[in-house]
Amino acid sequence: MRHMKRRISQCQLRSLDLLPLLVLTMLLSLLAGCRATPATIVNTPSDGCPSGRSPAGSASFTPNVIVSQSSQVAGTVQPITLAVGQRLEIRLQPMFSWELTTSSASNALAILNRQGEYDANLNWCVWRFTAVGAGQAKLNFDGELVCPLLKLCPSIEQSAAYRVTVQ
Repeated sequence: MRHMKRRISQCQLRSLDLLPLLVLTMLLSLLAGCRATPATIVNTPSDGCPSGRSPAGSASFTPNVIVSQSSQVAGTVQPITLAVGQRLEIRLQPMFSWELTTSSASNALAILNRQGEYDANLNWCVWRFTAVGAGQAKLNFDGELVCPLLKLCPSIEQSAAYRVTVQ
């Protein structure tokens, strides 16, 4: 009997020696499955702007002035001057979800599609305007990086502002 107790206690000791290893293995397995992935910016072109049907007249729209976000200095309001009847196209990066706010635009500018649209040939989100009367309009675009569902992405916001003067 005494010999039996000793054997049981040696088995218990061996299992206790393996317990930390078992716990460590389980923790490492869990961490491997839940590890954070690096920030990923997905450049899926139509994520940030509507890719549906273009509004009527979009195909025949030929802009006189084209302004792209890449030509704008961050934090500035870019001035644009148009004559009545001229057409303006603004191009913004497609990986952002954009919202347009205007001031007094109805007096000077007519917008073809307030939500913008994705132009696959250009790989830009585009907004198209026609100068309809003398005056000024300020166009503010605020964009937030589009992150795919269940992906880790940085929180990035951008803005673009334009002051349009129609003479």
